[in-house]
Parts: sequence; C-alpha cells; structure tokens
Amino acid sequence: MSAHLCPKCGENTIYFDGICHSCRQKQRRDEILNLSADEVEAMILKIAERIDEIEKWNEICNDFWALFSLLSIHDPRIARAAAAKEIYYPPELYFGAPDDVKDALITKLNSLEDNSKNVLNHLLCALAWQGGEQTAELFYELYKNPWPWRKKLYVGTEFYAKIGGWAFDETGERKSLVFDKCLTAVRIKDGKRASQSANLNSNQNTDEPVQIGEPTGQKCEFCGCEILDMLRLKATEPRLAFLNLKHDAIFRCCPTCIGSVRYFCKRGPDGEIELSYEGEGFDESYFSQQDMTRLCGMKFKLGGEVSPFYGCFSELDTTVGGYPQWVQDAEYLTCPSCGGTMKHLAQIPFGEMIQGEGVIYVQICEKCEILGGCFQCT
Repeated sequence: MSAHLCPKCGENTIYFDGICHSCRQKQRRDEILNLSADEVEAMILKIAERIDEIEKWNEICNDFWALFSLLSIHDPRIARAAAAKEIYYPPELYFGAPDDVKDALITKLNSLEDNSKNVLNHLLCALAWQGGEQTAELFYELYKNPWPWRKKLYVGTEFYAKIGGWAFDETGERKSLVFDKCLTAVRIKDGKRASQSANLNSNQNTDEPVQIGEPTGQKCEFCGCEILDMLRLKATEPRLAFLNLKHDAIFRCCPTCIGSVRYFCKRGPDGEIELSYEGEGFDESYFSQQDMTRLCGMKFKLGGEVSPFYGCFSELDTTVGGYPQWVQDAEYLTCPSCGGTMKHLAQIPFGEMIQGEGVIYVQICEKCEILGGCFQCT
C-alpha cells in the first residue's frame, strides 16, 4: 500500500490500512482510564493467575503495563504470584511490594550461585523497584562489602538503586530521584502559534505555564542548527508548586546534537541561561526545516495530575514529574556544579513530535538549580 496520512489524526504517515501506532495507543489509553472498578479487579486476577505468561509480551504483559502505568496499580497479589513462580522481569512487578515478597526476593538473592548472572541482574532490579528501607540498607551493605558475585556485574548496587528511582550516598543516606506527583503537558491540536516560522520570537505563548520547542535565535556551535528552549516551566504556576522551583525552569539544547551531547543549563547572575555540555556534537544538522517548523508550531497546555508512572505507558505525552521510562539503561546525570545525582524533572517524547524516535529526559539539581538533559532511543 502506498504512503498516506493516518485517517484518524491526519498527521502521521502510514503504509497500511487502519490507523497509526500513536492513535492505537491513545485508544488503548482511553479504554484503560475508563475501566470500572470491577473490570480493573478482573484484570488484576487474570494477571496474577497467568503471571507465567508475562515474559511473552502478550495480553498479560500489556494488561500489566496498562494498569501499572496509567492507573498506578501495583497489587500485592500480582507481586506474590510473580515471586512464587520466580519471575523477576519486568522489575516493576515489585514496586512497593509487601515485606513477605521483599523477604522472598532477598532469600532468593542469598541462594544464588556465582553463575546466575541473568537472574541476579533481574533480582537486583526487582529489589530496586521494591524500594523498601530494608532493601536500601541491603544495597548499601552490598555497596560497602560486595559479595563474590559482584565481579560478574558491570555495575554495583549504587546503580541498581537508580533503576528504582532512588540513590544513596557514601554514608548510606537515601535520596529520591523522582517526584511522586506527575502532570502532563498536552498538545493543543488546533492551537497554532502566531507564527510557524522557525525564527519565532521566543516570547510568544508566554501565558502558558509549559512551553516546548521555543527558538532562541542562537546557533549550535557543532552543527549550526537552531538552539531551542526544549522545555520551559513557570515557577509561579500553582500546579507546579510540587517542583519547588525558585525560578522558571529552562532546558536549552540543540535538537540535533542532543542525540550525542548532555546539556546543562544554569541561570546566570543577569538571569540569562548559561549553556554547557558534555560530549561532542555532530558536524552537520539532520534536524530538517520541516521538523523545526512542525515542532515550533506546536502549542501545549498543562494537563491534570496523572499516575506517577504515566510516562511508562507509551511515548505519547510530555510528563512533568513522576517516573521516567528509560529506553535504555537508567541515566541520571551528575550535576556539573556539586557532583550530586540529578533528579528526573520531565520526559519529552521527542520522536512522537517529529515523526522520528527517541525521548529527551530533563533533570534538575535542586541544590544548584541547574537543569540537565539527555536523549535515548532504540
């Protein structure tokens, strides 16, 4: 079949009958969000009863992810069923699991032989998502006094903790790397900015508490592409009070070189954003004028509160706060000023916006008020 636009959204190009992947995901999302309590209970029971199918990436896996990400359901019955069958993947099965499940995971960990690398990896991820105080104490003890199997792993428990959204320092003090609250930044489909020129005035649409893809007039020193304020959050917005922002949060980057460069944004004494980076950018820009016009022509509004795992469902909406859904390994950045681990601030489905792929993860050092960002794709 020849290329044509999706008949539902009229934006995404497809080569088959039906509707595009994004529209199918939105339909699925709406179905889950409108389930009755009885329907949710039936799905929980089905997942628990057929938990051994979850690694097949079929109906059971899809149902679990939908309930977990969209409705924040992490039922002990599912965790107990998984532990009884010694199923440790996906590790999100064990988020907030009760003590008896945590004890079963630790017992299994203690019994592992040196050659059980894959099970060991999955167990540590599962414990990281369980995230209880005893788990944190165990991870710190394993960090200070590694067991023999540590040499089989690429990283220590200090990295595994980050998979579950938390970290600990040299003294064992725990720190959350996520916000428990999560909001969406929803695209206004019929809302166009005053100009769709790539040379948009960056002061347009300043009435919105969230802005994405605002041109700055600056050029990337690597590839020459337009530098964008990829994310702007208003500190005075009451709905964003949970972020404890002292100033507007601005993350600035090159939309091409974000693929290979980690950007950091610090507010200078004069209020201007000072941009620094780690890594080397590209010699030329692959971000087309069409992509620039498309992104800079979009307008967003701050949506309502959603599940903290909302961003784990699909790469559809930008999320502010909550948990990130890493495409690759967890990649919490190190603050270039204080050396501390940065905290997840927002997840931008960059590929969804430009008909490409990949996600931009924006992070913040609350102590230094520095924003950082990185990009991941399959």
